[in-house]
Formats: sequence, C-alpha cells, structure tokens
Amino acid sequence: MISPKDFFETLKDNHYEYFCGVPDSTLKHLCSYIDDKANDHLICANEGSAIGSAIGYHLATGKVPVIYMQNSGFGNAINPVLSMASKEIYKIPMLIIVGWRGEPGVQDEPQHIHQGKVLLPSMGAMDLDYDMLPKKFESAQRVITDVTTKIKNENRPYFLVVKKGTFDEYKGKDKADTNQLNRIDVIKEITSVFANEKIIASTGFISRELFEIREESTKNHEKDFLTIGAMGHTSQIAYAYAKHSNTKTICLDGDGSFLMHMGGTTTIKSQSNINIVHIVLNNGAHLSVGGQPTIASELELSNIARECGFEHSYSVQTLKELTNTLNEIKDKTGPIFIDIKVSKEIKKDLMRPNLTPIEMKSLFMR
Repeated sequence: MISPKDFFETLKDNHYEYFCGVPDSTLKHLCSYIDDKANDHLICANEGSAIGSAIGYHLATGKVPVIYMQNSGFGNAINPVLSMASKEIYKIPMLIIVGWRGEPGVQDEPQHIHQGKVLLPSMGAMDLDYDMLPKKFESAQRVITDVTTKIKNENRPYFLVVKKGTFDEYKGKDKADTNQLNRIDVIKEITSVFANEKIIASTGFISRELFEIREESTKNHEKDFLTIGAMGHTSQIAYAYAKHSNTKTICLDGDGSFLMHMGGTTTIKSQSNINIVHIVLNNGAHLSVGGQPTIASELELSNIARECGFEHSYSVQTLKELTNTLNEIKDKTGPIFIDIKVSKEIKKDLMRPNLTPIEMKSLFMR
C-alpha cells in the first residue's frame, strides 16, 4: 500500500501544485491528505466542474493540474474532457486520478457493478490514455514520472486508475461540528410525521439510515425509493415522481448531492403544482466518502430554494425548530424546501440494504 504523504510528495516533486475534484471512498485517505496539506485545492460540486477548473488553471499558469474523482462521476467529466481538453481540440494537459469502484471480481455495492465493468473498455473506446496505479510505492513513483512526461510532451489529459486498497489510512484533521441534530433522529421524525407519504432518498448514508429505520420498525420498505447511485439526481427523480403520481412526495437529499447538480432545483419555477417536500440533511461534508467538506454550511440554501420557486422555504438548526417546521408543513401543499443542519455523527455498524435494487423498485411501484 502507498502512504498518502509519499504519493502527495511525489506529485509535488513532479511539479503538480493545483488539486481539485470530488471526494471518493477509494481515494478518501489521499483526498483527506490533499485537503489538509495542499496549498491550492478546490473541492468541486461535480466532476465536470473539476475539469473546467483544471482548464482555467492551465490557461492562467501553463502548469498541469491534478483532478481526482470516483469512476461513478466519470460521466460528468467526459463532456469537458472530450469537447475541450482533448488532443483533438485544445490539448489541455492534466492528470486525472480515478478511484475504481465495481472492479470486476471485487465485492462492491450494486450501483457500482456496471460502471466498474465498463470503465476500462469505455476509456479505450474514447481514446483516453490511462495507466493503472501500482500498489507498491516505488512502482507508483515510476508510473507518475512516466505519465508526467507523456502529459507534458503530448499536451493531453491522462488518467490514473486506482484500485481499492491502494492507499494507507490517513486520519485527517478534525473539522468543527457545531450542529446539534443527529441525522438518524431527524429521519425518524420525518418518517413519523409523513407516515403515509412516499420518500425518495439520496445515495450514501441517508439511504442506508432510512432502510435501517424501516427494518427496525415496520420492515416495510414499500414507501421508500433509495437512489443508491446517480449522486446529484435525487431531486429530479423526486420532482418528476411527485408531479406524475400526483402525490405528496418527500425528497431526502444530502448537501453534497444537492450541490452537485443544483441547477435542477430551478426547474421548480417552470412547473406548477408539484407537491414535493425537498429536505436537505446538511452536515457540510461528503460524509459517505471520507468527510471532506462541502460549501453548503456557508450557504443559505433556503434562500436559494426560495429564488428557485419554492413557495415555502425553511432553515432548521434545533430540535424545537424541526418539530415546529414539520408540524407546520405536514398539511401544506408543496413545493416546500427545508435545509436541516445535522451533525457528522455516523452510527457504527450501519446496515446495508438486504434487498436487491429490483426488489426495492418493485415494492415501491406496487
């Protein structure tokens, strides 16, 4: 395994100074180290934005940026890579580090299986240059040096694919957590108040927590659709479901997911009579992939939602505010938006869904 410190120092030795991307569980120890140690680092809303930021950096400095991402976000990056950075267009040099979830033969979550299987073939089909990062440091050093030479000589994007278990553990600096509300307690309160409504939940811990709450109480999962992949698209699934089912629908979103494709929220203004309650459980962190910060804790998401067309929009920080807000809106017709500040606390041994995606979809639609 490779020490994040040694890898980072190798990048610096090869004159990489700018880092940007979207945190990933496979790369979480490296991402945490970069967040703590890099002088010039930007955590982006989505992977396409990271490629755009890297292009801007190169245009301003002539230097080569480093981008990191999970292969589940590879699709977000493809448009700016192929239509802008490509050797066929602007020839923008960049090093793109991709964590490989769903590698064939390696146990992983169902949402990663298909993307993991097609990652390398799709890179080949798109004429994208890549190397596999070795798990031994000395070999990794040689690969970084060789890849850097190719990037600079050919002025093109180059990918490094990283397998699970490549990096040693790194415990990042503790980030301040001033929020009082425990997320599981908040979800329990929401499921109690909206006992008869359908819930569409975001990827990561939120879906797992909702599933465990149902399993420990009713064992009935018919009211819930878990967006186990497709980060950033939970709200659009929920908006369309609410509109076309003509039922009040609860969207349980995370702040990282909300920010990733925040433009989708603006569609509320162009549509009428969507009975949606869009709730963002905001801990200001990419908690499911290592806890790296988001910018959401510094934004008034309720104000953004109000400008996007939500008739009722609230910000909640305390248990009393949560209770009062949920009681106030339970009989209201949407669109309604609630930004709930929750802590970064994670339940140990949180269960994973024991139903297949097809089983969960069938239950929900039935």
